[in-house]
Amino acid sequence: MEYLEVLNANGSKTGVKKLKSDVHKQGDWHRSVHVWLMNSQNQILIQKRAPGKAAFPNHWDISSAGHVVAGEDSLTSALRETQEELGLTLNPQDLIYLFTNTRSLVLNSGSLIENEIQDVFLVKKDVKLSDLRLQKKEVSEIKFVGLKKLKQMIDRKTETFVPHPDEYRKLFACLENIKLKKTKSYEK
Repeated sequence: MEYLEVLNANGSKTGVKKLKSDVHKQGDWHRSVHVWLMNSQNQILIQKRAPGKAAFPNHWDISSAGHVVAGEDSLTSALRETQEELGLTLNPQDLIYLFTNTRSLVLNSGSLIENEIQDVFLVKKDVKLSDLRLQKKEVSEIKFVGLKKLKQMIDRKTETFVPHPDEYRKLFACLENIKLKKTKSYEK
């Protein structure tokens, strides 16, 4: 059983811990982590959610994501989720904090209320898809997609993605800044 810490809308802990299922039934605010993996060719790893997922089955999504369980911080949860979902062991220094995003969604005819405060991280690392071990109950497929193509896929809806409009906008802005900084450093 997975327990989550209940937060208020500004992300502060309330001191209350509840089962994840109760948090989602009651629409309590809680924290999650989103980890985007980018290789040296500026390709982003995306995952297709497993068909048995309660929310957004068979949708393309973030490289790795999950809830921050009670007693963990975001960094620890990001490392754990990446290991569980992708079989990728990371070190804390591999994670670059990008931003925090909030999202409120009501799904499955109101039986799943997702009020999340999402800490978003970037990992810049070259990995082979064949070296990753997918957690089949969570992830059915993975692939690398170029940054420009990913933006087009999301904007043009050529693939079905989990709706994270604010996060996608912020992510692309952050990644463009990272690319510009990298380009400028090479010019020196």
